[in-house]
Formats: sequence, structure tokens, C-alpha cells
Amino acid sequence: MAAMRLMHVGFNAHAVGEATAPSIAGGDDLVVISGSGETPVTLHSAQLALGLGAHILAVTTRADSTLAQLAEAVTTRSTPR
Repeated sequence: MAAMRLMHVGFNAHAVGEATAPSIAGGDDLVVISGSGETPVTLHSAQLALGLGAHILAVTTRADSTLAQLAEAVTTRSTPR
């Protein structure tokens, strides 16, 4: 859903795992979402993308997580609702 909305506002966006999604490459951006920032499949995707030269934006609830440490930019919600 997020990729579709980004496409609607002009981004060239794809969802990981879609049949039509191109391979990630150097210079691409990957938005990775994990509440804990420790989800194994999410970390694996981020590490693969980093190895190919992509940029990582992490959305997580934990600024001290492994995912946050891998990312160039992190957005988190630190205050309870």
C-alpha cells in the first residue's frame, strides 16, 4: 500500500517481493519498517540492500535497534500515545 501511495505522488516505488519489482541497486532507497527493529527477515533485506549500495530509511519504535544502526535515517515514535 505504501509503495502505491508513493507512486501516486511521483516516486518510482515498488514493494519487495512483488513480481514486477526490479532488483535493488546502488543509489536506490529502501524504506524498512519493523516495530522492534530486530525482525530477522527485515534485517536480512536491509543488510543485502546495504551491500549493494542502497540507502536505508528505518521506521521503528526503537532508536537503539540493529535496524536503526544499519540505517542512514531513522524515524521513531518515542512517546506513548
